[in-house]
Amino acid sequence: MGKRKITLLVLLVVLCIGAVSYAGWLMHASREAAAHKPGVIYVMFKKGTTQEEIVAINESFGVEVVDSDLTPGFPPMYYLRLPPGLEVEAAIEAYKNNPRVQLAQPVGKGRIIFE
Repeated sequence: MGKRKITLLVLLVVLCIGAVSYAGWLMHASREAAAHKPGVIYVMFKKGTTQEEIVAINESFGVEVVDSDLTPGFPPMYYLRLPPGLEVEAAIEAYKNNPRVQLAQPVGKGRIIFE
């Protein structure tokens, strides 16, 4: 086999491995996206954000506080139900754009991803 054929064969193998890896990643990402609960998100506010600020921010989005973790010494974490018409992705983006918010993410498989 010539040097050129071996190079092409190696290139073909590398491309196939890359394509299979990418397809696996897409399938994983798709399962992750489908695993999120619709209409609810987690939001963690930065330490030092007052209760009044949190209430005002949540009211501005029309969300309902379903649950919260207000452990002293830790940033306040809220589990929020979104109003009809507010999509999870849009709510997350809006909360992330608020300087008082540390984390906003969808509710999924019982884990929180810190960015």
